[in-house]
Amino acid sequence: MKERHTPVCTICRSRHANRGIQVLAHVICEPCEKQIIGLQCDDPVYLFYLCQLKKLWEPILP
Repeated sequence: MKERHTPVCTICRSRHANRGIQVLAHVICEPCEKQIIGLQCDDPVYLFYLCQLKKLWEPILP
């Protein structure tokens, strides 16, 4: 029997079964997605999310 694994959020590293979005073969969970959508650039956690999102692109950028 094939075991199904639960995707791990690239941002917060938590496991959310089929909830959230997939970006460049990475999963972003629904809570992180909602947090990102509502962020303002002066929000204290803005830089954290920005750095985490940059990690998605590192493997394909020169």
